[in-house]
Amino acid sequence: PNDSISLYEIDNNNTFIEKKSGRLVSGKEKNFPIWNQNYIKVNLKKNEKQTFYARITNDESTAYPLVTVNSLDYITRIDRVERFLLGSLYGMMLILAIYYLILFFFVKERSYIYYFFFIISFGLVLMNESGYGAELIWKNSAVFFNNIEFLLWGLILTFFLLFGISYMNIRHLKKIWSRLVIINLLIIWIPLSLYTIRNALGLLNLSGIKFSFDDSLELITGIGFIGVVIILIIPAILRIR
Repeated sequence: PNDSISLYEIDNNNTFIEKKSGRLVSGKEKNFPIWNQNYIKVNLKKNEKQTFYARITNDESTAYPLVTVNSLDYITRIDRVERFLLGSLYGMMLILAIYYLILFFFVKERSYIYYFFFIISFGLVLMNESGYGAELIWKNSAVFFNNIEFLLWGLILTFFLLFGISYMNIRHLKKIWSRLVIINLLIIWIPLSLYTIRNALGLLNLSGIKFSFDDSLELITGIGFIGVVIILIIPAILRIR
C-alpha cells in the first residue's frame, strides 16, 4: 500500500515520461484510476529493450516493489467481477442499515441504533480499504480518510461492543461488567486518538526508539480488541445459563 508511485519511462528521444499511481494520489493524476491497486499502463514493444525507473514514497516503510505485468483486458475483467461482488455487499449492508434504523424509530430499542452505526462504520472501512470510497465518493479526501483509518476501526469495535452489551442487557449482571466496558473503551480510544493526531499533525514520531510509538499503539489496540471479545463472550454464556 504505497502512498505514491512515479514510474519514469525513457522514450526514443532520451526524455522521461512520468506516470503516477498510489493510494494518496488524486484520481486526476493517476495513470490508471483503479484505486485498490497501483496499476500503471505501459506499452511494451516486441523484441526491444525498454528502461523504466520507479520512485516510491510511503509514510511507514518502503521496499522493492513486487512488479507484475498483465494485459489490460485481464485487469478489466478482474475489476468488473470485484466491483460486482463488492457492489452487492455494499447494497446488502445499506439495506440492513436502513432496516435497523427504521426498527429503532418504531421500537425505540437502543441495540438497533448501535447495530446501525456498526454497519455504517464497517461499510466505511470496507470502502476505504478497497479504494472505491476514494474513487467514487471522497475523491479529494483520500489523505483525510487515510489519517482517520484507525478511528474507523475503533468505531467498529465500539459500536459492536455497545450493541452486544445492550442486546444482552448486561446491566442486570454484576456491576464489574459495566466498569470493564468503560475501561475497554478507554483502552481502544486513547491510542487510536493519539495515532490519529500523529498522522494528521506529524507529531509524536518516535520511530527511532527500540519499542516505537506505533508498535505500542498497535499492542494496546490489540489488547482492546481481545477485551471486546472477552467482554461479549463471558456475559453471553452467563445470560444463556
